[in-house]
Amino acid sequence: MSLLYKETTFLGLIRIVGLKMILNWSFFWSTTLMSAFIFILISTNNFNKLNLALERIPEILVGASASIFTIVLAALAIIIATFNKKILPRLLLSKLLHKFLFPFWKAMVLWGFSILAGLTIIVLYEMEIYKFLDYTLIFNLYIFIYSLFYTIGLTGHVIRHVLQSSQT
Repeated sequence: MSLLYKETTFLGLIRIVGLKMILNWSFFWSTTLMSAFIFILISTNNFNKLNLALERIPEILVGASASIFTIVLAALAIIIATFNKKILPRLLLSKLLHKFLFPFWKAMVLWGFSILAGLTIIVLYEMEIYKFLDYTLIFNLYIFIYSLFYTIGLTGHVIRHVLQSSQT
């Protein structure tokens, strides 16, 4: 069986795994937490105090995001090394391999967005371009929380793989 190129792209894998991979419990909880956070900021009239957080939070989030990005990449390498090579063709044929590997790619993309958002905030702050900093910080916090919840879910994904592979 030969793979089609569209089956190996990010969007192609989304088509294979389905929309439930995007709209999952990680998305729900991160959206709920950020909505509550924004509601509290607006209702207490503290939205303008986000500027105080702009000095330290982006640097912390970039460092944490980069660290977790590296950990997810290392976890992917370990998982690939532990795959049972005899069943890989069957997993590929049934598209189970696609469904197993895509969450790692998605996690890497999310952490990459978190790193880029944090770096954007740092650059805008240093260039004294304050117009969109509050919104960019909220976006960065949202992506960070979503990535964190998603990576926790990815841990369960890996545990399921280990349990299933121990049966063969």
